[in-house]
Amino acid sequence: MPNPFLDAARLGRNDWWRYALTVVVVLFATLVVGSVPQVAGLLYVMLDGSGATTFDPLTGAFVGLNPTLSFSLLLFPFILWFASLLLAVAVIHRRHPRTLVTPGPRIRWGRLLAGGSVWVVLVSGMSLLEAVLFPGRYAFTPNLAALLPFTLAAVILIPLQTSAEELFFRSYVLQGAGLLVRQPVVLAVLSGLLFALPHIANPEVRANFVAVMAFYFVFGAALALITLRDGGAELALGVHAANNLFTALFANFEGSALQTPALFTASGFDPWYNLFGSAMALLVLYLVFGRAARPEAQLESLGKSGEA
Repeated sequence: MPNPFLDAARLGRNDWWRYALTVVVVLFATLVVGSVPQVAGLLYVMLDGSGATTFDPLTGAFVGLNPTLSFSLLLFPFILWFASLLLAVAVIHRRHPRTLVTPGPRIRWGRLLAGGSVWVVLVSGMSLLEAVLFPGRYAFTPNLAALLPFTLAAVILIPLQTSAEELFFRSYVLQGAGLLVRQPVVLAVLSGLLFALPHIANPEVRANFVAVMAFYFVFGAALALITLRDGGAELALGVHAANNLFTALFANFEGSALQTPALFTASGFDPWYNLFGSAMALLVLYLVFGRAARPEAQLESLGKSGEA
């Protein structure tokens, strides 16, 4: 059966060296250029002569600095990841960057917002159930002086961070691999594995390697299946952004990879509850948005996109 989302890759040029060059460009922009502000921050905390400021290599946070500044330095590389990927698709692959999101002529913003909204409801239920099952785990930790400016930065930077990851792992990788393999399960497994690997250095992995890495794999693979079934990446973009915004602003935990002034803070991280709870939430999400777009309409949209 045709899959217009995968076939969007055929609108551009797909020589193997173009994929290799794109990966090199994205890695250079993200890891080399993107690290410049972090290196500057590291030099500052090392040379400012204050014992109150330091760098935590486990979380990537700059302790003693303004939390909004520390958070912005941590997420800056994702801005370059996002921009360099879009530029590479346009220049190297010679296709419209929009095709990473949809094969159609326009992005379905309503679909993106719907995915994010449903996911907020689901993770809110997960957190509420956890608070009931484990009394005292969550503490109300309001700090409006820090939270208000942080919220502005989070609303701008987190969608860029999650979009960079989604457009690479759930779009670029899926569409590229789809030129060779068409089975959705195989593509989802590949996307899930590649998504999990970069998260292996996250501090929460220390709580339980198997459970946490399984969570990243399940999260990535499930979003890949949803993307393939829905014929576009809008749902995955909305879900991932909503997930990270919820964690950053409402219910974070001590030792998280994203240190934030959230309204509620858990005293610890329960990797098995997170894994099984997230798996159930993803299943519900898949069922809620289970009706895929009609292939005929998607193909028609793909044709119009190719004519543009």
